[in-house]
Amino acid sequence: MSNSVPKELTLVKGLINEGKYEEALQHIKDIEQKENLNPEETLRTLSYKGRVYYYLRYLENALKITEDLYQKSQEMKMPLFTLDALGIKAVVFIVLGKVEDFVKTLEHGEKIFESIPRAHSLEFQEREAYLIGFKGYRNFLVGKFNLALDLYHKSLAICQQLDPQDSSLQGWNLNLMAYAYQSKGELKLALECAEKALSIGPKVDYLLKGDLYRIMGSIHRQKGDLNRALDYHIQSLEIYKRFKEGWWIGWVYLSIIWVLLAKKDINQAQNYLQQFKQFNEKYKIEFDYLLYL
Repeated sequence: MSNSVPKELTLVKGLINEGKYEEALQHIKDIEQKENLNPEETLRTLSYKGRVYYYLRYLENALKITEDLYQKSQEMKMPLFTLDALGIKAVVFIVLGKVEDFVKTLEHGEKIFESIPRAHSLEFQEREAYLIGFKGYRNFLVGKFNLALDLYHKSLAICQQLDPQDSSLQGWNLNLMAYAYQSKGELKLALECAEKALSIGPKVDYLLKGDLYRIMGSIHRQKGDLNRALDYHIQSLEIYKRFKEGWWIGWVYLSIIWVLLAKKDINQAQNYLQQFKQFNEKYKIEFDYLLYL
């Protein structure tokens, strides 16, 4: 490797962990201008760029980067970076609600992972933590909540051991654990996981905060604390709108309407229902919102 690029890539990783995505992207573009990057530098730069685009919610850009990363990593016979490409695709499909594409991508990643000689290196274990978390989410989708939680805990333990300062994967696991505990009706544990993820502070993915506020609103709604539920849902909505998260915006609108109806605040419920209809004229997402109303 060249002398400066490894240090710059370490800086980029730190900026991503701190949620400074725009700054990280600028450094990535500077690295791309350098000549004679070796294969590892080239692939790591692409991997970080794909992650940054995902966090900034430039999802089409992220998918394009993953295709390039996938092809180059296959040509260079560096499968750990192939796993990075598939991992970024998987989280994009989760955000887009494309469950079948997520499952196919995960199955592809599992085959590649199984073909790699097991190693105790940081690089190997980092990918293993992500893969285990994805497997947990797959089990969650089919209602196997206990198995999902076992896998989330395992993934969390690995990433805490590898890098306690890397808040992104920890926050993601804790968020998924909160949903699994909520689905089991264990609201106290669900809330503890969500609050722990938020306690990571400014290092947590800002959009992940939107998701955490959403589930915290849902938990408080189940507990009967409608005022706190409404407050969390509104905070979640504002974050999602900032990032133009179409799929999730719709669900948060419906959650807010549900809470307002429970509070018998009909005027506000009608106001948010009108906003929801205007929003859905653009996105055309098939929400069975009459079930909520």
